[in-house]
Amino acid sequence: MGYRKYVGLVTFVTLAFVHFSQADLLKVCVDTAACHTGGDANSVCAKKGETGGDDNGNCICNGTYKANVAGDACIVKALLQTCTNNAACQNTQSGGDAHAVCAKVGETGGDADGNCICNGTYKANIAGDACIAKALLQTCANNAACQNTQSGGDAHAVCAKVGETGGDADGNCICNGTYKANIAGDACIAKVLLQKCANNAACQNTQSGGDAHAVCAKEGETGGDPDGNCICNGTYKEKANACVVKAVSELDCKPADTDSTTGGTAVCKAVDAHANCPAGTSKCACNNGYKQDTTNVNTCVKVLGGTCSGSSSCTGADNSECSATSSKCVCVTNYIEDSSICKKALGQTCTKAEECVTNADCATTCKCSSGYINTGGLCALPSSASSVWMTTRVVVSSPLIYVLRLIY
Repeated sequence: MGYRKYVGLVTFVTLAFVHFSQADLLKVCVDTAACHTGGDANSVCAKKGETGGDDNGNCICNGTYKANVAGDACIVKALLQTCTNNAACQNTQSGGDAHAVCAKVGETGGDADGNCICNGTYKANIAGDACIAKALLQTCANNAACQNTQSGGDAHAVCAKVGETGGDADGNCICNGTYKANIAGDACIAKVLLQKCANNAACQNTQSGGDAHAVCAKEGETGGDPDGNCICNGTYKEKANACVVKAVSELDCKPADTDSTTGGTAVCKAVDAHANCPAGTSKCACNNGYKQDTTNVNTCVKVLGGTCSGSSSCTGADNSECSATSSKCVCVTNYIEDSSICKKALGQTCTKAEECVTNADCATTCKCSSGYINTGGLCALPSSASSVWMTTRVVVSSPLIYVLRLIY
């Protein structure tokens, strides 16, 4: 019995010694030296008003260090440190985080030596020593859940419910009206469009809410004022506080202006070579035979030969229809494709030459003009047609020449 008491006493004393000899972070302090004594060389004494401090002073790890899991020592923060692989960033015993990855050069946030950053659905906390879930676009019960910066939120976020802009049945954290999500989607930044500006650079800084296609309009300029106003440039428009490309049909033009650079048609053709500024309008349009692309709305695409699901799909090319057999836009009966549009075929009744194919006249019916001949339904110069005949003749006669050479 006496032996067991002795062993128990030794065990108790040993445990007590281990406990009191450990570095004691978060202990009361008067200065940083007090934190180093029996503590950790990488700790500092934070006072009231300082991060992690209080009235009595509090020992905490300094900026590039953080407390380990046990809270008794300072370890290097892994985030933003160099790395060779993901495992190095995720080792929690050496300052890493389970949601960190090693980004290499060419990857977002990476560099030549490798850089520990939080993965796509996480972001670094304010201290920069841990990864926290991004609150934006996450489910929420109220605004407070979206605004809690300690858990990945943003002070300018709100919880949008079903029926509200950007909301859904479970609630959705989004940036409030005067703010928008940054490129990473993990913080709210002030909207720049329609805000005051000194120059174009201020409007185009995407890191502070700007847009690469915005400009600073001054007084006397369209959309400008004395203090400067960030607006989207001429070929772009504002949508959800971003500049998106205008469709061909949304571009302003002046038909009466014939200047080769700034004139109505010139403005439209600068966007697409197959666009023009029709008389009697103030907007650009695609030429006959072309239509505005449904995906790249600032582009005119050829109608004939395009896939269709009904005649309405072939709108943009007069006298065309959707072929039931090929599901392609083709010219209707008695019309033929000529330079991407449908013209009346030779021999068809007409009232003016413009209805007929190129280089044809209208004499009750369409016929090739003098000096032109019918070549595949179109009118071409005889030299063009004879060149085809000559090519064929040479190819056919070549074997005969070869035989004659052998004989002689």
